[in-house]
Amino acid sequence: MQKVFHILQHIRVLAVALSTSVLGLPLHAQEKPSPIIANLFETTAVFAPPPWVKTANMMQEVETHQAQGAGPQNTEVIIMEYIPKGQSFDAWTELYAIHAERPLTGTSESYRNGMLSVYDDACVDVTWQQSNTVEVGSELFVVYCAGYRDQPSLGEVAVFHMKKSNETLVKNYYHKRVAAFDLAGLQEELPIDVAELIVALTSVSFLRIQ
Repeated sequence: MQKVFHILQHIRVLAVALSTSVLGLPLHAQEKPSPIIANLFETTAVFAPPPWVKTANMMQEVETHQAQGAGPQNTEVIIMEYIPKGQSFDAWTELYAIHAERPLTGTSESYRNGMLSVYDDACVDVTWQQSNTVEVGSELFVVYCAGYRDQPSLGEVAVFHMKKSNETLVKNYYHKRVAAFDLAGLQEELPIDVAELIVALTSVSFLRIQ
């Protein structure tokens, strides 16, 4: 895992993403459906619709998958996943999700590091960037996977927002599959459009837990 990189362009992306909101919702979301409300064990999560949704009728633009059951190490898991309409959960280009797991007694930082370890194992080369604009106890970060080990021609950009509520960890995240890329090129150009990254960041940044 390469160290967190600090590039002025990317810092500006984060700053813009976290400031371009109206009434707490992403600026582009004014014609989108209302925020999604989900009961996750003893916690209620309020989160933005998937980044690619453009109309008020979200269900016309997504395929969904929901599950609840046993997780690793005797935990319980609830997950709600969304992909673009017409795509398959076996072959998606974008995936958006809310995920809750309990009981977890570690810090959100420790679970962020665990997620980064997953990418270390899955990717031929990977780096990440953390935002320092969220409250203490939350983690907002972007992961750049230059290429999958089992499919080197394909890479990924992912955005995660993690929050702890007592012993429940809530994650709101977005994955975008892209053509494989060279991490050195991030100094000059992102593997996805900057506007797409801003939309993804504003979406996951909206997460609230009650």
